[in-house]
Amino acid sequence: MIAVLGGLAAAALFAAATVAASRGARMIGAQSFVAGVMVVGLAITLPLTLAGGKPAGLDAHTFGWLAISGVGNVAGLLLDYACASARQARAGRADPLHRGSDRSLDRSRRR
Repeated sequence: MIAVLGGLAAAALFAAATVAASRGARMIGAQSFVAGVMVVGLAITLPLTLAGGKPAGLDAHTFGWLAISGVGNVAGLLLDYACASARQARAGRADPLHRGSDRSLDRSRRR
C-alpha cells in the first residue's frame, strides 16, 4: 500500500513539475527558464554540499570527471543557445502566429 501511495505521489509531483516547466518556458523563454532552474538548483545544493564535507570516495580522478561533465553540460547549453539564435536570425519571424497576423494586416490594407 505504501508503494502505491508513493507511486501516486511521485506521478502527481512529476505532472505538476511538467506543467510548471512548460508554462514557465512559454512565459520567459526556454533559455532563461533553464538558467533560472540551474541557479536555484545551485543555491539549494551548494550549501548542503559544503555542509556535508568531502565524501569518502571522492578522489582527484573522480573530481576531474565531475568537472568535465559539468563543463560539457554548460557547453551543450551554450551550443544549443547559439544554434537557436542562428536559426532565428536566419529565418526571422517565421512562426505561424506572426505570419497569420501579417497576412491579415496585408488584406486589410488592400481593401
